[in-house]
Amino acid sequence: MKQSINSAQQLLETVTDTAAIAAFLNETEMAKEVVTGLAKNDIVALASLEISDGQVVTVGDKQMASDTQAVMRALSSPFSETASGKLSLIINLKLIKQHAKDAAIANTIVLVAQTFVITLVSLLLCYRYLTRPIDEISRCLHNICPGGDERLAYPLGHEQNEIGLLVSDTNKLLDSTQGVINTERELRKKVESLEIQYHRIFSRSYAAIFIANQQGKLLTYNQSFERILAKSNVSQKIKMAGEQVYRIFADQDKVASLIKKSCQEERSIESDLEIQVADGEPAAWIRCTFSITSNESNESNESNESNESNESNE
Repeated sequence: MKQSINSAQQLLETVTDTAAIAAFLNETEMAKEVVTGLAKNDIVALASLEISDGQVVTVGDKQMASDTQAVMRALSSPFSETASGKLSLIINLKLIKQHAKDAAIANTIVLVAQTFVITLVSLLLCYRYLTRPIDEISRCLHNICPGGDERLAYPLGHEQNEIGLLVSDTNKLLDSTQGVINTERELRKKVESLEIQYHRIFSRSYAAIFIANQQGKLLTYNQSFERILAKSNVSQKIKMAGEQVYRIFADQDKVASLIKKSCQEERSIESDLEIQVADGEPAAWIRCTFSITSNESNESNESNESNESNESNE
């Protein structure tokens, strides 16, 4: 609005001299030409010139005069400082408001278009330089089997930035994982090989060996102990019903005491023990060594190594 008033004042400044002459000479035709020229401007709704004899020459839409902004200028005589008339303009506020509205709409459209373009470009750049490389890394990582030789490739153009650093660190973790898995495989193979060897030694040992839990239930034994067990008159009961293994001995209380002592002192106990035999069979003595073993769950088991002595008749 302020700019429109300034424009109207500049228009008045342009025709002031001509309007002052027309007002001084009471030239109605000249006055009409002045106001007609002013009224042709788009921002002017009505122009009027009051000459010295009191006549008012008006050109424009008089209906806008009541609700619009007026700009006036007093006219002086060309030969003296006495007033000779008055020149006034009624600004076309409706047109100015429409122009302002159109300009605001145009600026809004331009701003929205710029925002859309900037957002679209930002999304494309983000996808091109961030989302797509990370998505490629994720898909490749899902296809890599831990412990294998496959590694992530650097996305094109990201070798020296943070994404390249992420790929490098991930490959280092894969290398470390592969090393751990390979070491574990080698150790597992060695353990399996040792288990086979120890089991072969256990099975083929000349010494009779058995393993029982703390309750005396027989868990496993080798062939040598099986030969001794065959001489006992309770061997089938122990095998089938899982009874306490020290029932094959004649002095069961002594065996139970030896086992308890071995568990408490956590050391090997040796003793010569007689085994129960069927009626009419000669007596048999064995040299027994009781010692503690533990499994992975820390459950204590009793192992025994027995050397069969020569049988003797009672």
